[in-house]
Amino acid sequence: MLSLQDPEFLLFRKLAETGKLKKYVAKRLRKSVKTTKQVRWQWLFGQAQREAKAARRIEEVFPKLFQLVRAIKRGKNGNKLFSHLLTKIESRLVIDGVAARIAQ
Repeated sequence: MLSLQDPEFLLFRKLAETGKLKKYVAKRLRKSVKTTKQVRWQWLFGQAQREAKAARRIEEVFPKLFQLVRAIKRGKNGNKLFSHLLTKIESRLVIDGVAARIAQ
């Protein structure tokens, strides 16, 4: 499973923080950034039967991250659980990060 010190996670984080994630994934998949965005959304938020092709392509780029997301999404309400977890993470980032800086 993926750890926070894993080179794959560190690469993903660096790319995300620098705004280069989309271009990196597009280059690795040999697709346009627009197509890559569609693939990413299908993988993250699509139903299992519709996401299969997109998931296989993402797995080529970040295999351990893929396995983590797949483990979270397993089960009857997996997509809903995954969406809720992402919403909670985003809320924490905004409240603890942005709002705290604005308050200061």
